[in-house]
Amino acid sequence: MGLLAFLRQLFCDECPPEVDSAVEAVAAARAEQDIDAFLKTQAARTPPPSSGNVHFSIRKKRPEELAPEKEDWFGVSSELSAEVQAKAGPVGLAAARHRVPGSPLGISFASELRRLVGERFAGRASWVYRAAHVSRQAYSAIISDENHRVARGTALALAFALHLSEAEAEQLLRKAGFSLSDSLLADVIYRCCLRHGVVSLDTLNRLLAKYRCVPLP
Repeated sequence: MGLLAFLRQLFCDECPPEVDSAVEAVAAARAEQDIDAFLKTQAARTPPPSSGNVHFSIRKKRPEELAPEKEDWFGVSSELSAEVQAKAGPVGLAAARHRVPGSPLGISFASELRRLVGERFAGRASWVYRAAHVSRQAYSAIISDENHRVARGTALALAFALHLSEAEAEQLLRKAGFSLSDSLLADVIYRCCLRHGVVSLDTLNRLLAKYRCVPLP
């Protein structure tokens, strides 16, 4: 290893590798095509406005038609099975209440994040949190606490920084209790970008801004 390469590795180890601009441009163009196709489909399904007056009647449900949700003394829906509640314990029940169906309680978001960083970036966590625009303190708080509540935007940013596929990103999001919608425009943009290999948050945010969606921080 030459001196220049050694110094670059020594002082730039915390900097993530540069994204191939040509590959990123192709991925963004393909994602944009999918987004436009989705918008055209949605526009075709939208019925034209009626020229006449439309009257709506709203009937209030009778008390016997209402099915109030039962809650236990932890404030958790009784829809959670006894087995899930036993595994979660008093501390984890609050988090379990916000999990999407099918999200296992065995592997936490922090554990999955550490595994992915180790497998994909040889443990160089600085590459990941810098690419995700996450501070070192925030990243340390995430991986050091198995019960840490991760914000949805942070989980999405980490998924892109890890270069995950659409299926892998959805699996990671489920660990944090989130999912991607098939009808919300912002979520469709996330899906299209993940599907075609967009990894830069700058590219993602440009597409979000183009379609008037809130960019990731």
